[in-house]
Amino acid sequence: MLIRSISSGMKRMLKSRQPRTSKLCIPQKFLWDFLKKEIYMKKKPDWMIHYVLMSDNKNEYLVNAHTHGLNKHNHRELCMVLNVGQQICGEILNSIGSKIAFSGKKYKEGLYEDILQDGYKVEIMSLPEDPLLYVIFPDENYHFPSDKDCQYPYNKQYEYAKIISADNKKKGL
Repeated sequence: MLIRSISSGMKRMLKSRQPRTSKLCIPQKFLWDFLKKEIYMKKKPDWMIHYVLMSDNKNEYLVNAHTHGLNKHNHRELCMVLNVGQQICGEILNSIGSKIAFSGKKYKEGLYEDILQDGYKVEIMSLPEDPLLYVIFPDENYHFPSDKDCQYPYNKQYEYAKIISADNKKKGL
């Protein structure tokens, strides 16, 4: 079963914060323990998350949710491009950030099973001449955008990353 949140209270909170077009979710079995264990960090983060909705008629699920400050830990900044809601984007980026800042974990391109639980793999990818690492999620059938069977809008994440990268270059970032 797919849900948007872990409890009815959080579901109501997230529903009020998510754009009406967002219908994306992460399977509960992969999110529940992740949220319980990772969100409530014992140490105060020294990074921040910037969440920018970039959706339009053509790219309705595009978001630029990225970190500022992980470079203090000798790590590239992270970016999520698929709009799963502001709260969940923040929770996932904070979880990865806590592993980087407090455990010394270094992420580079590849598949990772330690971001969410129960073997729910997440891809970290980079683009040429782009300082960001992009967090890419499979669809509900575990297909990544590189798979021909990947469902919309998950199949658009590589394209969304290129849009964000081009926008950042245009702004001189």
